[in-house]
Amino acid sequence: MNRPFPACYGVYGRAVVSRLSGDPALYSRGGFLGAARQALTKLGVTWEPSESERDYNEGRSTQIPLNPVVQVRGRFSRRLRDGKQELVLINAKQVKR
Repeated sequence: MNRPFPACYGVYGRAVVSRLSGDPALYSRGGFLGAARQALTKLGVTWEPSESERDYNEGRSTQIPLNPVVQVRGRFSRRLRDGKQELVLINAKQVKR
């Protein structure tokens, strides 16, 4: 499939045909979260992993974060989504450390 796959306004990704449903799906090595992070970087948005993801990666938690969450610095109001899955954006100023 050579058609671009829309993720949000002005952001497109490569699409492949899903083996399960036959519908077009976003293709990325890191899954939807990897594609969303790549899009944020290309748009010039400063982001960092969520606190729960950092805790898991540093061994402070055994709970694996399932929902795609990213902390952003500055203003960003677009909605990145792939079908029913949507990237949750948390303003880094609101996070207490």
